Amino acid sequence: MGESRCPMCGLPLIEDAWEVFEENDKDGSILLDSFSALVCPGECGYYVRLSGGTHED
Repeated sequence: MGESRCPMCGLPLIEDAWEVFEENDKDGSILLDSFSALVCPGECGYYVRLSGGTHED
């Protein structure tokens, strides 16, 4: 398989652990979602979960 590149800035993606914090506005609880991802080392904020799905900040 070839090297994956960021679709936003073109830098090579690196495999890393990633976390997303989400706060519930109704009760103030916090959810921590940890997963393996391919992450852009640049400042664009792009990552893709290795289990599927994408996210852009």
